[in-house]
Amino acid sequence: MKSIKLNWKAWAGDSQIELELPDNWDIFYSRINNERALTTPEIKKAIRNPIDCQPIREQAAGKVGIAVEDITRPTQLAVVLKTVTRELHNAGIGAENIKIFIALGGHRQMTRSECIAKFGRSFMDTYDVYQHNPYENVIDLGKTSQNTPVVVNREFYECDYKIGIGTVAPHPWMGFSGGGKIVVPGLAGIETLEANHLSAVRGITGAFGEVQNNQARQDIEEAARKIGLDFIVCTLVNGKRKIAGVYAGDMISAHRQAVARGQKMYASHIIGQPDVVVLNTYPEDSEILQAAKGLNLYHATQSNIVKKGGTVILMSACVFGRGYSALFSPGGRLHLASKAQPGFMGENKLIMFSPNLNEFDCRVSFPIEVEFAAKWHDVLSTLKRRHPDGGKIAVYPSATLQIPEI
Repeated sequence: MKSIKLNWKAWAGDSQIELELPDNWDIFYSRINNERALTTPEIKKAIRNPIDCQPIREQAAGKVGIAVEDITRPTQLAVVLKTVTRELHNAGIGAENIKIFIALGGHRQMTRSECIAKFGRSFMDTYDVYQHNPYENVIDLGKTSQNTPVVVNREFYECDYKIGIGTVAPHPWMGFSGGGKIVVPGLAGIETLEANHLSAVRGITGAFGEVQNNQARQDIEEAARKIGLDFIVCTLVNGKRKIAGVYAGDMISAHRQAVARGQKMYASHIIGQPDVVVLNTYPEDSEILQAAKGLNLYHATQSNIVKKGGTVILMSACVFGRGYSALFSPGGRLHLASKAQPGFMGENKLIMFSPNLNEFDCRVSFPIEVEFAAKWHDVLSTLKRRHPDGGKIAVYPSATLQIPEI
């Protein structure tokens, strides 16, 4: 027997999973440019020498708000936060004047153990950590030029100096995540969350992996300027979820440099005409609501990533199960609008493989035509039935990060 070995379970052990395949399958991998992890001094240097703005220690004053991404995103932020808070202390700002805002958007709140894993124990023992609620404690700042309401966390808005920290990864509509997205939708009210996620319906255009002339990206950046985001830290991670790039400074300039690096770092060769494609969602494999990102690569290639009539296997550990979204979970405002519609795979077959889900969990995001498998031998049974002679399998180990090579 042959086997596929892949990284698995971000934030829950970061282990590997090995899956057996019959000998009549030929396996091909397409990986991201797996750059080395930055050293702690390199991370500190990037933050202390920002792009197109003054260092934190020279401009921060008064009460400071730091918006940070939640556990559904891949970066472990302890070193970044230690450096940022040290810079604030060097500016004469004590811990009592620093407040941390977990930019949940409409996601569930994090547990303390998750916060320790994400931000570090010493950080959690020192600072006031606030978890955003999109329904309460918000302020209306009007609308953007594209008519998006700007309703944002009131306490963050009232801070004198505002910092945002988040991962830059490919995004199907905003081009790439990170930058101003940490506050819109990260710290937005439910009205803004809804409008932001319905931007296509309102005629605001965007594209996967592109930020130039991206109206959706421009809209959130206009909102972030209105909110007053002073400083941004953008991180890039490699295939092992280690920080491989840090770009800090002006919200636009730092983000664009991070994107330019990400476009090279995440570029992946599209393996031609395989019978089967495996899309592994690590390092964003915590829940099914995030797992759908693994299909971005499929859609970006207009389904040419696999032969017509082929099989796509979407893999996700989903250790947090269904996850939660105020918009997209059952009962949420956009649940039905966000759910994949019947026929979206065309002639191809999609199998959702996750040992930590059941059939009902799968239906939160996918129609009945998508086959669910909690056990790998069920996947093998389907492959044997659909491809009795074996064939060619293309494996994308970090599908949520990968973009087509140009």
